[in-house]
Amino acid sequence: DRHRVMPVTSPIDRWREIDDVALSLPSIVSAAGVEPPLPDTPLNDAEYAGLKHSAEKIREVIRRFGF
Repeated sequence: DRHRVMPVTSPIDRWREIDDVALSLPSIVSAAGVEPPLPDTPLNDAEYAGLKHSAEKIREVIRRFGF
């Protein structure tokens, strides 16, 4: 139960305007489970744009398969 920060894939719910998709983001992991992604994760503009693009592509695939 060390409360470590690790990249964890989990459902994202309104994290920096990203919603309704599972992504790997730095989160605190403890014996209680995975907490929401860290809100202050540093991203430059290009990284943030790439993350938003990835989220949209994942949502497109999800919709294509009817989920």
